[in-house]
Amino acid sequence: MLSLKNISFYYNKNQMILQDINLEVKQGELIAILGSSGSGKSTLLNLVAGLEKVSVGQILLDQKDITDVVCEKRNIGMIFQDYALFPHLTVEKNVGFALKSYKDPIVDAMLKLVKMESFKKRYPYELSGGEKQRVAIARSLAAQPKVLLLDEPFSNLDADLRYKVRKEVKEILTQANITSIMVTHDIDDAYDIADRIVFLKQGRIDRIEEVKATKL
Repeated sequence: MLSLKNISFYYNKNQMILQDINLEVKQGELIAILGSSGSGKSTLLNLVAGLEKVSVGQILLDQKDITDVVCEKRNIGMIFQDYALFPHLTVEKNVGFALKSYKDPIVDAMLKLVKMESFKKRYPYELSGGEKQRVAIARSLAAQPKVLLLDEPFSNLDADLRYKVRKEVKEILTQANITSIMVTHDIDDAYDIADRIVFLKQGRIDRIEEVKATKL
């Protein structure tokens, strides 16, 4: 379980970005953080990842305080908006890059999970947006993180592909049973993929809504 306790973040006392954030994310649950530009949603993701330092509060992972743990030791994976694949590496090498030592069985298992086994020798420029998304997920999952963070994962996709990839991502994360937090400004993304939606407004949690049924 991931727990955020009384989290606040500011650059100075007069520039409060996030204030009094309290949230618990259960094992295998997918939470969507929904908010407009400037609401603090990406900052919240960066705090969990360890890319920004918490001003006030605690971050707990499986009851262990990781607030001051450096990002590379948090066991948290992150998928960026542009996928951040290495253009000079094949699909299988991109996935294996997350491992301390390259292991074919792990890479093959991750590619099978995301249904990209037949693409292992291709390069990123040969892939569609949805295929790049799946490779990015496989790379993050290869390191066996306890939590996966997704930053606007569908924003670069057109409307038709967006629906298809949302369905694929939902299936992959459900099968992997990994705790996930997705940041989005798109309400359809949130309702289609999340178990719960956290509505963020001006740096505070406005409300939390449980998604009772999925459209996918």
